[in-house]
Amino acid sequence: MKNFILFIGVLTSLGLLSNLDLFNDKILYSSDSEDYLETSERILFVSRIAGQEELCSVKPDGSSFKQLTKKESRSEYQPHFSKDNRYITFNTYRYGGWKLAKATSDLRSINKLIKNSVGYEYDASWSNNGNYIAYIGFDAGRSGKRQVFITDTNGINPKNITKNYKQFSHYAPVFSKDDKMIYCYAVSENGSYDLFSMNIDGSNRKNISNTATSFEFAPSISPDNSKLAYLNFNQVHNNIDVLVLDLKTNKIVNLTVKANLKSPLCNWESPFFAYAVDWSPDGKTLVFNSDADGDLDIYTIKSDGTMLKKITNNDWDDAQPNWSN
Repeated sequence: MKNFILFIGVLTSLGLLSNLDLFNDKILYSSDSEDYLETSERILFVSRIAGQEELCSVKPDGSSFKQLTKKESRSEYQPHFSKDNRYITFNTYRYGGWKLAKATSDLRSINKLIKNSVGYEYDASWSNNGNYIAYIGFDAGRSGKRQVFITDTNGINPKNITKNYKQFSHYAPVFSKDDKMIYCYAVSENGSYDLFSMNIDGSNRKNISNTATSFEFAPSISPDNSKLAYLNFNQVHNNIDVLVLDLKTNKIVNLTVKANLKSPLCNWESPFFAYAVDWSPDGKTLVFNSDADGDLDIYTIKSDGTMLKKITNNDWDDAQPNWSN
């Protein structure tokens, strides 16, 4: 392995191979060892190890579990790969209060993302062209509501795109694949959580689920931009399902009902915060987490509701999965 890395270094120094080429080939770096390289997809997630949430990763088949962070002053949450897999963002208390960190994917270089931030920051996600990051900003001393911001990847010029809806809290913004729209979930006028779409500048904000008897949250857009996966909490049955909305036909498919998976709401202090769903790069599989067996575990399922598989199985909670691109 050392000879291989030396060979790669020589090619790079001669200009025959760049670091960007490595990442475009989906070579992801591990923080375990400088001698470690791998070329497979990874799923980032948060694991509640020894009572504290740490960033971890696993292969889509459940092998090669790795703990990436260890015993910072507070827990770390919400990891997200950049679209070229070179960086990740995550939520941390390293900088005083809940802030966003931007790190190389090996976590050897970690920096505060928003340079002149006010209040708390959560839920970062990357645009597909790699130029922007959407996130949630929250200032308890002002409106107290969570708003959607978009910044460049250096965190220098954030803009609040939901300032005209500051009476409502917003969560988990994601970009459409053409980077022209933002999907998120928010508190609606009827008091439930609903899915919303809006233009990249915050205009044309629409409620696209609009239900009063259930909560819709954690949206994720498919790689071909045609479908929106999300989670649905049915208050009557105390159950969370993975649903997929066809954005052209408005047809909704409940994947976990097809797979006969029962998933009650977890007992986290902010339970919806613990959940996420995401697509594989080829759009054929989704990853999500479920409390079906008494604690949160990571599962994968095909986009037609078949081949349900639990890929983590331990005595602690695993949350907020995000699939490499």
